[in-house]
Amino acid sequence: MPTTPTESGRPAAATAPKALFWFIAAVLLAGFGGSLAFISASDIAPVHAALILWIALSYSVSGLVAWWHRPANRIGPLMVLTGGVTLASTLYWSDSAVLHTVGVALDVMVLVLIVHVFLAFPTGRLRGRFERLVLTIGYVAALGAQLVVMLPDGLGPQQRLAVAKQSE
Repeated sequence: MPTTPTESGRPAAATAPKALFWFIAAVLLAGFGGSLAFISASDIAPVHAALILWIALSYSVSGLVAWWHRPANRIGPLMVLTGGVTLASTLYWSDSAVLHTVGVALDVMVLVLIVHVFLAFPTGRLRGRFERLVLTIGYVAALGAQLVVMLPDGLGPQQRLAVAKQSE
């Protein structure tokens, strides 16, 4: 399917990812602002908050740079996803029960995504069965097991997936 060139002479399809890129950058910036708001409104240890935000910032910015320079390579979007999920996991610090539940559900997912980036580097693609098996187990454990642990109120009274409340 031929693409119509834009005024710059490049095909229109080549300019579409840049709009997506800037949208994602804006969403990540808003996420950093939200995380800073959670931190300032709660009693989170400053070192803990700084480490979480540093991980999110380093993965997000590195991923955006990699994605900008090599849009066909999958490592950039994977790194951006890792930074974004790290930011989303800070919802754990929210006073809202729904946001807190989302943060708790994504808490362990960050670790699996970091392993995914490590195994998929530098192309963003997994090379063999072993890597796929490790990540399949990791994703099932990170999301599936985390949700199962949340059901009997194992991760605090504020989360919404509990089917039973702890007696006081």
